Amino acid sequence: DRRTNILFDWESIFALTGFSGPYIQYAAVRVQKIISDNGLGEAQDDYDYEAEKDIVLKLTEYPDVVRLAARDLEPHKVATYLYELARELNRYYETTRVADADEREKKARLDVLSRVSHVFGHGLGLLGIEVPSRM
Repeated sequence: DRRTNILFDWESIFALTGFSGPYIQYAAVRVQKIISDNGLGEAQDDYDYEAEKDIVLKLTEYPDVVRLAARDLEPHKVATYLYELARELNRYYETTRVADADEREKKARLDVLSRVSHVFGHGLGLLGIEVPSRM
């Protein structure tokens, strides 16, 4: 936020944990790796998406976040959103298997992850940050 004081610290600027660009990039690379290893999924009518609920809810916020960031000239809103999405994704990985799930679950989960990957790519692109192919 341009209205707050920022303490620049070389140690934290490249951190793979916490509120940093590399943390978000790492989450984006990780989700891309899962998709490339397992293929694209597809939405499943008979899947309850309970495990993905928090991620799906977070994804629904993205258009409004971008709209507000543009309207208010506050790109930090996109950065904060992407950090929150990365954090939610990491929580998801702790409790939910994707590659080892049964075929129906796997397809549904990969579909959600492909949507997350798209948002990471778009959001980081808006901020002028690339998604590396690996980290």
